[in-house]
Amino acid sequence: MVSDKQLKIMCEEKYYYKNGSLYYKEDFSRKAKKHQKAGGINGKGYLSILLDGKRYQVHRIIFLMHNGYLPKLIDHINRNPLDNRIENLRGASSKLNRINSKLNKNNKTGRKGVYWDEKRQMYYAQIRNDGKQSHLGTFDNIIDAVIARMKAEEKYQHDVK
Repeated sequence: MVSDKQLKIMCEEKYYYKNGSLYYKEDFSRKAKKHQKAGGINGKGYLSILLDGKRYQVHRIIFLMHNGYLPKLIDHINRNPLDNRIENLRGASSKLNRINSKLNKNNKTGRKGVYWDEKRQMYYAQIRNDGKQSHLGTFDNIIDAVIARMKAEEKYQHDVK
């Protein structure tokens, strides 16, 4: 297994960073030309590169090149997986990464943790804290459900770094 330090050296030999992208330093093949952007979009919507026979996500390489280490998780602050500017990347706990995640595509209320119960014709609010799901109540209107969720976010998520 390659250490962070070794990987950083390998990357800096082959790539340079500019405005959120990696570029080839030299011609490496017919397709990989000097000053050309490196990487392609993988199945999860992230840019990735092939380095020494292994696939790496570009945002992880950029973070490594700037910070000298790889955290377990890297969060795109603006939630855009293709925006790999260093100022948009931060090491994150799983809790922070989950908080900053996109809204579930099945969510019909437009708010995380607030759902419409078709059967009961009521809104309900919930939040996950330290791996445990907490029911915050059922509500006749969306505003009360959103307020309950926001209060819970302030209570449980203020300490996230």
